[in-house]
Amino acid sequence: MHKFINFYKFVVNVCLTLILLGINPAVIRSDSFIPDAREPYYPIAVTASSILPYGFTSSPITPEVEARIRGISFSENCPVPLSSLRYLTVLHIGFDGQTHMGELIVHERIAPSVLEIFYRLYLAGYPIEKIRLIDDYNANDEASMTDNNTSAFCCRTIAGTDTLSLHSYGLAVDINPLYNPYVNGEQIAPAASAYDREMGTVFSPHFMTESDYCVKLFQAYGFTWGGEWDGVKDYQHFELHTIPPVVLSCSMKCL
Repeated sequence: MHKFINFYKFVVNVCLTLILLGINPAVIRSDSFIPDAREPYYPIAVTASSILPYGFTSSPITPEVEARIRGISFSENCPVPLSSLRYLTVLHIGFDGQTHMGELIVHERIAPSVLEIFYRLYLAGYPIEKIRLIDDYNANDEASMTDNNTSAFCCRTIAGTDTLSLHSYGLAVDINPLYNPYVNGEQIAPAASAYDREMGTVFSPHFMTESDYCVKLFQAYGFTWGGEWDGVKDYQHFELHTIPPVVLSCSMKCL
């Protein structure tokens, strides 16, 4: 009964938000969230106000945000300049069933796609516990993952290597990492994850598989999911190796 009441409250809140924005909830269908996987898909070019409500924003890195990240997740040795990054705010449904405000930093070229993805996750009621800048954890990836924090940009190398991660370019996002760990042989990150090595899973509804809505949605936007890699598995991880052509020529004006 408690879960039903929380779900009912969520539906009411979403409907009221849509009505206030002049959007008819009756026209939103679950089958409209994921594009046809048989055809190449790129973000539609519409104005931000016609698809994204209050709470979903993208902006250049302001002096205030720069002060939070410089010397922590960002340094002069990063492969991308601050001018190529975007600060995003998104709404998300927490594990408590309530709406929360989250924040991410991503590369400007994928900002429109990431905003759309998180908007659709929010409308679907997909639970994400928290979304905070990794700088709140002093850019300590293990600490962020252990706290089940969803994050994106962080100028760092891939664990156990000297190779820069795509997080360093703002081209990767990690979702609910405590329940979707990085697994490489004997290494499991975060170490606090309850990953069952023999069964190859985390016994939790928050563990993502190939049929998970979040996985399908990111893949529909061209992202690669680490849960499908051979050998090493990174269940939390979504990355974009190449930029879809429409995003290359798209600024926030074409959202």
